[in-house]
Amino acid sequence: MEAADPTHAIPPEHSTLSMRELMRLLLRTWPYLKSQLRHVVSWVGLVVLMEIIWVFAFLVAFDLLNNKILVGQKLEPAQATLLFLDDSYTADPELLAQLANDVPDEEQAPPEAETAQATPAELLLEPEQRKTVRNRLGVLFAIGALLMLMIAPGVRVYGTWITQRINQSLRSRMIERAEHLSLRYHSHARTGDAIYRVYQDSAMVTAIIDTIILRPVIALGQMLFSFLVICMFSLVLGAVYLAAIIPVIWLLKVYMPKLQTRSRSARETNSALTSRIQEVFGAIRVIKSNRAEEIIEQRFDEDSTAALNAAFAFRVEFILMATFTMMIAGAAIITAQYLMAGWTLAEQSTAFVGAVALVGFTVWNLGAFQSAATRGTDLTGNGRDMIHVWGMLQDMSVGLDRAFFLLELEPEIVDREDVISLPTPINHIRYENVSFGYLPNMPVLRD
Repeated sequence: MEAADPTHAIPPEHSTLSMRELMRLLLRTWPYLKSQLRHVVSWVGLVVLMEIIWVFAFLVAFDLLNNKILVGQKLEPAQATLLFLDDSYTADPELLAQLANDVPDEEQAPPEAETAQATPAELLLEPEQRKTVRNRLGVLFAIGALLMLMIAPGVRVYGTWITQRINQSLRSRMIERAEHLSLRYHSHARTGDAIYRVYQDSAMVTAIIDTIILRPVIALGQMLFSFLVICMFSLVLGAVYLAAIIPVIWLLKVYMPKLQTRSRSARETNSALTSRIQEVFGAIRVIKSNRAEEIIEQRFDEDSTAALNAAFAFRVEFILMATFTMMIAGAAIITAQYLMAGWTLAEQSTAFVGAVALVGFTVWNLGAFQSAATRGTDLTGNGRDMIHVWGMLQDMSVGLDRAFFLLELEPEIVDREDVISLPTPINHIRYENVSFGYLPNMPVLRD
């Protein structure tokens, strides 16, 4: 056996983490995720598939409800196939091509030509056909909702099962490392701090799957889709939303160290509160026998107040960051809607009139305004989720740093490489000429 240098036994904890340190910290969780990689990939795939189905269903329902059922336009061939309807519900492609060729040029057409145009009767559904489309759409979505209600709980339970297995592996490693630390460490370390690290800080490993992998993949995918649709309506709208990203990124960079500092303070004070609770209940008999209840209660109140204030300060910083970023997003939305309102009044054409299958509108009207506004709301809503993920990432990084701190501690006494194993089995142990005493003149054991 040989003793390690105690001055290097406890590595320092970082107050704030740079982006490089944060990424390095996240990569250190790979060994614990690797053991459940097959299940993690399956779970993420199921959740992403459910999100894709949901987005597809929303797009189909939006077009069918606004353009087909309410306005009465005939269905696209794919929509008719989805609802099991015959060709009488779809428009004749030759008629559509003829109408497209007969559209007068904007410079040659008189001003009243646009208002004089009307949709031919061949491109409209009969009242009974519109009711049929409505009924079949309702049945289709009822079946889809029932299937989702059956599948979604199972996917959630599957995810919980995976994360708990990962967390249990990390907690077992942390407990094993704590058991091998020397008495020198445990003599000055608070038991409640280790409990908080094992129970609370270690949970950040499982949160990585949802916060760092799942939610960003879904949010970024929806943001990219919404941004592409907005650009199909107007490149100017896309530029407006794109310009809002620059100040948002600057704000996130400014609040990154602030959130980490507040998070570390909150976790340390809550760890101290946990230690205080553990120490009070561990010494409750001594406290009561010495009538020290008031002193202990005062110390508990101080620790509790400090923990609450630190947690409140972290949430204030989080709210300020979210508020400032949402003000920028709100300015982008107001600017975009002002522009869209002008284009709708002027009935201007959309940026890419050929992309009717994706946008659904060739000119700006009320439906185009509502559709583009919905996509803008979805874009900013997913952006808000990404900002929330970024804020939670700062808190998670501090939790992971505290959890790995316990794993980085090296025992002061370690086995030598040439250690000799004791003979087995051991029948008995006998001591001869052994004396011991706390003071030289006051021996406790003699021979």
